[in-house]
Amino acid sequence: MRNVDLDEILRRVKEDGSTLLALENARFWIEKLRSKKAFPDYKIFTANQNWIGHSLFVKEHGFFDGLPANCAMNWEYQCLATYGRGKHWGLYEMEGEEPIVSLVGYPLDGIATSMGAVKYGKGKIVFSSLDIPKNLIMEGGSRVRRKKFLQIC
Repeated sequence: MRNVDLDEILRRVKEDGSTLLALENARFWIEKLRSKKAFPDYKIFTANQNWIGHSLFVKEHGFFDGLPANCAMNWEYQCLATYGRGKHWGLYEMEGEEPIVSLVGYPLDGIATSMGAVKYGKGKIVFSSLDIPKNLIMEGGSRVRRKKFLQIC
């Protein structure tokens, strides 16, 4: 991992209204952001080993244009939510996040945010436990998704 001037990035988010994306190794980056007081306190819920698409719910959002929204994720989202123990997680007991994808499952008695945005000054921090980076670099239909994702950020 190359050196990152996180203080400068956070300044740009806070003062210039930039968007910071924590999409790969998001748990690591969120912890760094929290240590800089740029991210709210939270707890982590990790989903079971089962395919968790039916436990992930997607809200209508620009990134998901043309896909079913305001419902449980179904086959259209299967590349974003694949099998793997501990791979997908959500944050809960935090304040101020805009949930985009929510996660429910046993034993959590509530809802966690697997993809969401947190305001920071004039900008925002977007985080996700979905397999977004891998899908943005794939050939084929992901080109449309990549273009749309970059437009909304």
